[in-house]
Amino acid sequence: MTSRAGIDRFSSFVMELHERSLTHHPVALFQWSLEELALAVDADCSWGGWADLHRGEVDLCASLSYNLPDDFDAFWSEIKHEDLLARDVMDTGNCAARYDRYGSRHTAGMVALSDRYHIDKLAVVVADRPGNPISLFMSPYRSGRAADEVDAGEIIFLRVALDHVRYLVERGVNGASGGANLLVNAQGRAGTTTGDFAAHVGIGRCASPQPLSL
Repeated sequence: MTSRAGIDRFSSFVMELHERSLTHHPVALFQWSLEELALAVDADCSWGGWADLHRGEVDLCASLSYNLPDDFDAFWSEIKHEDLLARDVMDTGNCAARYDRYGSRHTAGMVALSDRYHIDKLAVVVADRPGNPISLFMSPYRSGRAADEVDAGEIIFLRVALDHVRYLVERGVNGASGGANLLVNAQGRAGTTTGDFAAHVGIGRCASPQPLSL
């Protein structure tokens, strides 16, 4: 763990995460984590949630964001089949991938996403739980052509931090029960940060290979 995200920052994050898990709703805990981890790696904004990456295409089950416009989810859904980050994770089995708007590998959808939201250095880190088709992910984004890419040390920092986040969020959702659970609102709709979702969240199950749709 080097550069921006060092061991001291990691230790303080984990300690506060565990303290907050005793009093915070799982959605609020994950929202706080997205913001804190983005700050820890000097990201301008971040996106995270639960996705099914195990059937050859990405299906978004639920998401939260930090410092992104409300229409981000909807626009991403339009270009998800061109998402190189998701494709790289699915094709390689790696827990992380990166994209540079000014690099050599592009799709029209990635260029459109980058230009629309002024995010030039993108990454994704996945906390995968064996046996569960639903993965927790976080994507830190940096703005500006001269911005540094999220480096290997920061990827490790986020990967290990997300293991703690996943465990504590799932513990808050599941209690003592097992299963692959998702956070949904009172209407059974998988949650985003828009509206009053956090105040009316409930518990739902993603019971088959089919995730809840947004």
